[in-house]
Amino acid sequence: MIKRIDLDKIAELKNVKHADYILIVNNTHVIIVEEVKGRPKLDDIEQLNNTIAHLHMIHQLKTGSSGNISVIGVIHYYRRSDTMFNKVLTTKTKEVAQKGIKIKAISCKKALNTLINSLTKQ
Repeated sequence: MIKRIDLDKIAELKNVKHADYILIVNNTHVIIVEEVKGRPKLDDIEQLNNTIAHLHMIHQLKTGSSGNISVIGVIHYYRRSDTMFNKVLTTKTKEVAQKGIKIKAISCKKALNTLINSLTKQ
């Protein structure tokens, strides 16, 4: 079962730069998705991090390390990323990994669907 929630409809996130939507998969995985129409930018990473932080505070999400809910942040983009973006993303990924959260950059719809399908089978 997959439930999609548009984050523009969450009142607590109105004044915060945030990702576009979350997908709740089987009530055990939360995928936070930042859709990028062109090249991914450093702001996209920040929006994803803001969303992770605020959703953690608002809903008291348990991280993957607790065994209850795994959280995966996804920057879904359509044009090739640059070197600076990749370096900053690597750093941010290491920072949130300590909290049990994964961040991935995915460049096509097929890869995003593969991620979702792999989680539905767990």
